[in-house]
Amino acid sequence: MRAPDSLAAKIHADARSAGFRLDERQAAVVDALASSDESVYLSGPAGRGKTWIADAFFRHAPTVRKRRVHFHAFLDELHRAVFARQEALRERRLAEPLEAPSASAPVTITAGPGSDEDVLERAAAPDPVGEALADVVGDTELLVFDEFHVIDPGDATLLTRLLEHAVARGIRVVATSNDAPGDLLPDPVWHRVIEPGIRLIAETMRHEVLDGGVDYRETSSATAGFAGGSWLAEAPCAVPDGFPFLTVRDRLFQVVSATDGELWITFEQLCVEPTAAIEFLDWARRFPRWVVLGVPGFDEVPPPARQRFVTAVDVLVDVDVPTIFVSDVSLDDFCEAALAHAGTSRLVSRLRLLGGRSAALG
Repeated sequence: MRAPDSLAAKIHADARSAGFRLDERQAAVVDALASSDESVYLSGPAGRGKTWIADAFFRHAPTVRKRRVHFHAFLDELHRAVFARQEALRERRLAEPLEAPSASAPVTITAGPGSDEDVLERAAAPDPVGEALADVVGDTELLVFDEFHVIDPGDATLLTRLLEHAVARGIRVVATSNDAPGDLLPDPVWHRVIEPGIRLIAETMRHEVLDGGVDYRETSSATAGFAGGSWLAEAPCAVPDGFPFLTVRDRLFQVVSATDGELWITFEQLCVEPTAAIEFLDWARRFPRWVVLGVPGFDEVPPPARQRFVTAVDVLVDVDVPTIFVSDVSLDDFCEAALAHAGTSRLVSRLRLLGGRSAALG
């Protein structure tokens, strides 16, 4: 019998306050999170409640030294921290005086790989990534990591280093993912890069699976945030008078209109141009409402643009930005075409939050 004030009881109470009850499998995951201090890797199809449970656990976790991060936001922060550490190292090296070797200086014999001297030398070597991880993670005791997924070998290396950092410092990690650990970075050419990370997950994290047959997003009645957006067939009659360019870290991007409260942008500007999660995060934080014009059928755009659209929707949902998508293709047809491709179930589940509702523009 749970104590009334137990962590699990608080999460169940949150669910009741939100108007639903946790199903049997969700309740088992809550018990797993609340009953031990193990790190947990929580995987399963989209819309099964992984993020809701992780966020509820984060709210009630009995420590103030905790962080909840999203995949794209964390990697953006980490990349910037690594760059800053690399720049600082470069500046230190440039500032060091160049000294000519003395004729009487002793000859140094380089230690062989694996020797004690070699280990000490590597331990003392500058490590911008390790230092950046320390900067970003700080004194965190609990790190809740939402939407843990890997499609890039560079990100695979950084995420493996994150896991190593957490294990070495006793940081508890709770990660949610649509992918089972072995399915991370599925590209057979690069999968080997994530294999050390997969081994760490298997050795140090409890793997829980939410695989119920119900996608709760499809039955959601939410109408705020991203779910308050819509998928429209008709283009607007007028576009607000806003600035047609945005700057992100010295890069200039053309948009339709950028005002204080709203971003209007075409699908081509958003996804066909060489944009990335860094830009999407910046814009989502600056503009509390988006309108995306001219969304084509999923099969009509090349794979890089599809992936950018997946990333953009990930960011918009995480920041919870109401977004209106304007397309000649119905939401049902777009989702049906998307599901014919691997790795799109999360995208479709999130777009289903829109429900094809109509909304006024302008």
